[in-house]
Amino acid sequence: MQSDGFTSLFKECSQLFHTSLDHVKWSFFEDYFHILLLKYLKVTPPWKVKYKLDSKVRITELKSVTLKEFNKTVTQHDNKYSKYSFFIQDEEIPVLKMPGFSYGKAESYKQFIDSFFNKYAESSYLVIDIRENRGGSGYWGFYLLDNLTPSEYQIAKLFEFKVSEIMRNSIYAGKAGNHLANAKNGDYIEAVNHRMRVPYEASNKFKGKVFLLISEKTFSAGVVFAAVFKANEFGLVIGRETAGRISFNSDPVTAKLSNSRLKGSIPLAIYTLPGENPDRGVIPDILVSRTIDDYRLGKDVEMERIKNLIQEDIINRNDSD
Repeated sequence: MQSDGFTSLFKECSQLFHTSLDHVKWSFFEDYFHILLLKYLKVTPPWKVKYKLDSKVRITELKSVTLKEFNKTVTQHDNKYSKYSFFIQDEEIPVLKMPGFSYGKAESYKQFIDSFFNKYAESSYLVIDIRENRGGSGYWGFYLLDNLTPSEYQIAKLFEFKVSEIMRNSIYAGKAGNHLANAKNGDYIEAVNHRMRVPYEASNKFKGKVFLLISEKTFSAGVVFAAVFKANEFGLVIGRETAGRISFNSDPVTAKLSNSRLKGSIPLAIYTLPGENPDRGVIPDILVSRTIDDYRLGKDVEMERIKNLIQEDIINRNDSD
């Protein structure tokens, strides 16, 4: 399958992906290609693939496998948050790896975050990795961000609901406060107390330099976290543009159609994050792309860039002393 043929397949499949961001469409296409090729495009096996590797053009024939067999080869996504560290010139650099904001119970999550900052609050550097963060609770993300500042910070540019009977009877009605009582169906009202956030009091606020890793696989609450982090200048954002627009639909409820009894999800609110372009994802301060050789060799080029930046900063700091 040559590159022009691959591009044609992508164009045909891209209409299935519920996003207007091309880089996210490509990410979906890569993830689901094994299903799309056979089930949607109906291109039957065996498949002849023509590609270039090490400057040589090669052709190989691929046979199909069952979905069960394929799933055995796929590394399952781990949504558990974790921590580790590496050293540069004998200085420990802590890393928070956050592949989601929805693992386990909220109390356990808060204990994990509290314990981390109790130990590393005095560190000179911190890396937060949300490149694989697929979302969860935005408030879990805010709880982490609370440890980076003692001051009130912006979490939304606009967050408003369209009033309806469904909205009035939903679990989100309380966000509108007293404004809902006098509103008519069809009106738009802003959620109260949702543009700014006062961080919880903590004795160990982090004061060092923070690096945030993002990618096209950063979704939902991960995008919220990245947008708020960047807008409030909590640190340096490195990687690739996130999935998910800065402006998006939010707070969904399940509705059932009266005749067919089919169920569907309907968002009740529009959430616009702080940022420069509502039609884009969060754009990194430093763009780091990966080559095919980086993938083949398993290089973490984004983390290597951070290590180089920290190395330079330590050298400059020591020279100034």
